[in-house]
Amino acid sequence: MESGVEDDVVIVQPPQRSARRLVAVVVAGVAIMAVVVAVPFLLANGPSAAGQADWPGQFGRCGELVADVIPADGEIDVSLLDASTSVGVHGQWTAAVTASSADAAAQGWVYGTDLTLVRDGVVVGVQDGPQVPQPEHVQEWGGDYAVAPLPLVSDVSLGLASCDQYPNGNGSPEVAPGTYDLVVSQTVGLLPDGGSVAGAWGVAVTTVTVVADGEAVVQDPTACGASTDDLEMLASQEGNPAPLGLEVLSGGDELVVRATNTGTGAIAATTGHPTVVIARDGVIVGGLDGHDDIGLAADLPVGGHADYDATTNAFDCATIGVGEYANTGDGDPLPAGEYEVWAVMTFFGDGLTPTHADRPGTLVAGGPAPFTID
Repeated sequence: MESGVEDDVVIVQPPQRSARRLVAVVVAGVAIMAVVVAVPFLLANGPSAAGQADWPGQFGRCGELVADVIPADGEIDVSLLDASTSVGVHGQWTAAVTASSADAAAQGWVYGTDLTLVRDGVVVGVQDGPQVPQPEHVQEWGGDYAVAPLPLVSDVSLGLASCDQYPNGNGSPEVAPGTYDLVVSQTVGLLPDGGSVAGAWGVAVTTVTVVADGEAVVQDPTACGASTDDLEMLASQEGNPAPLGLEVLSGGDELVVRATNTGTGAIAATTGHPTVVIARDGVIVGGLDGHDDIGLAADLPVGGHADYDATTNAFDCATIGVGEYANTGDGDPLPAGEYEVWAVMTFFGDGLTPTHADRPGTLVAGGPAPFTID
């Protein structure tokens, strides 16, 4: 495979040129159109029988033990932010997928994201759409790709396809409702300084529940009963490479949240008062006393910070507004003890990449900070 770099664009030239098509490569949340040359429709992970040649390569994993077809780890780390916890039968699984590396000098691009549905250790579904090359086959996936330093963030939206239809097409293409393990993997092209293009691989594992259309629920990272995993991702520079960091400054009943510009350029944005939640053992159990007032200034020079007052309540969030507390913002008091607090803020400004592709606003979390209820 030959490659070259021109103005931060790597040109990958495969051995043969037999077809042309357009693909969208998402680098740091920005879609870049690239002309891809000589893309064989099936690679090594595809079906081998000639009669199965119309199936994208990912269907070759169907019916196999996931441990036999998906390496458990790879050269890069893959993490998920705001991943769908439920998906309609005809819906799209969505997430912000981040590929990062321990090598601070790593740079490259994303070839694509693979989804593998698993039940009892066996592959029962895959992503609906084009295949993604495996690292050892990236030389057959030529094109012009924009090079960017890792971490690389991709806004992924993919449908799911059942393995029941494979290989003869007689089964249903729809994934049956239920809860599955979901293996999310990415193939990334890496361009070492002075080196040749190499393929790298990373995997993240989560769960997803397939439901009837219209029943899917959008996961809110501050929802009562939600895991703090998404908050941890929003608070991580690796998982959420927004140029902002939050710190919860705890002072008894009064809380202050400090926002710091961790980027390389000044930020001129607006925001609202922080939403603060209370967690214990990795689960949100209280708080949710948020504010909707957008319009607070967030003008931050590089390394600068601004402090914002925050409030929270100490009610069990599962009881707020329920039963005797109907039509109120009250609930059962949380038991005395040690907890943690997290803060979430949304910033609006030029140069800030929205957390969600379908709506404005960059979400950032801070925490955890210790919180005691007497």
